[in-house]
Amino acid sequence: MVQFCSSDPPIVSLRLGSTLSADDIKEGDDVYFECHVQANPPWRKLHWLHDGVMITHNASARVIRSNQSLVLQKVTRNSSGNYSCSAINAEGETVSNQLALRVKYAPVCATDRIIIVGAFRSESLQIPCEVHADPPPRQFNWKFNNSGETLKIGKERYVKNGSLSLLNYVPVSDQDYGTLTCWGQNEVGTQDWPCFFQVVLAGLPAAVKNCSINNQTQHSVEVQCLPGYDGGLPQIFILEVISSRTGRVRYNVTNPDEPYFLVESLENLIHYGGAYDDIGDDNPLKAVIYAVNQKGRSQGIVVKDFYLESSVENRAGVLTSNSLDSISPILFGVLLTLLVLCFVIFVRVYYIKATATSTTITTSNDLVSNSKQGNNKQDTLAKVSASNGSRAQGYITFALG
Repeated sequence: MVQFCSSDPPIVSLRLGSTLSADDIKEGDDVYFECHVQANPPWRKLHWLHDGVMITHNASARVIRSNQSLVLQKVTRNSSGNYSCSAINAEGETVSNQLALRVKYAPVCATDRIIIVGAFRSESLQIPCEVHADPPPRQFNWKFNNSGETLKIGKERYVKNGSLSLLNYVPVSDQDYGTLTCWGQNEVGTQDWPCFFQVVLAGLPAAVKNCSINNQTQHSVEVQCLPGYDGGLPQIFILEVISSRTGRVRYNVTNPDEPYFLVESLENLIHYGGAYDDIGDDNPLKAVIYAVNQKGRSQGIVVKDFYLESSVENRAGVLTSNSLDSISPILFGVLLTLLVLCFVIFVRVYYIKATATSTTITTSNDLVSNSKQGNNKQDTLAKVSASNGSRAQGYITFALG
């Protein structure tokens, strides 16, 4: 026994209950751990951890803490993991070694739902049955049931690969459509509840119908259709926006429940298409809707009323709108200043042109006025000259007389 001569943190170790075998714990067993602590000063708190998470006393969940023991009643596979304990005294805390708990359990189906398997007549199917088990299953069994009979399927028709069994199945007639069940068995026991597969006569889904456009804006549009026959299998719906010229898919969206789609960011589609020369007035983007099930997808339906404003002017309008939305205050101030300067320059140039035009008109009028005055002076001189000529002629006549 260790003698403590000074104060130290606790010395802690964890052990599985002395009556238990770590390799032989199964679901439904009771398990207990013992936390051994040596401490000076004495420990004042003790914690239990499962995979690093603290465990609290919970009698309804069959988790019982008692002094330095932890009891787990009727453990399940979820109880597996690493356990540890920690003790705290005035000098500090010490965490014990980790102890791995393995809880063995009989096989359980990997999924808790019925799996629908659609098949054409004479179609060869490979149906996987996956289970969880520890240890892995030693063998599998398959059965087929329809409304008339239950048949055990021969082992030559399926193979085992670890926790998976793969059945080869070919439905030939209507009587071959029904329910397949699969279950595994290991050293713990046989699977309580089998895995279920419903084999149905199936085909491709029918195309959607009555598609309409709602709430179309510059940025988004809603598309609503009615579903067609699902082909006997669960179906989902896909909308693709495709380039009419190249067939390239520019956008796609899936709805697992109904043929309703909200197509957003139309301006980005236009810009992206324009960047690759994939969109234009003679090459619009079209929307095509498909229904898809396990067997494939339906004929595509083109939404007739779906359109994108793809002309150069409209693309510019979209880009300008987006650009304005993202302009920073500083850039906006610079642009506003440039606009004011342009306006001032325009007014100045207009004023200079107007002044020059006014001066030209004034000069022209002065020239016309001066010309008229010159002409008047010439006329006056001519009249004076003519008058003097008449007088001279009179004088000559008088002298001759």
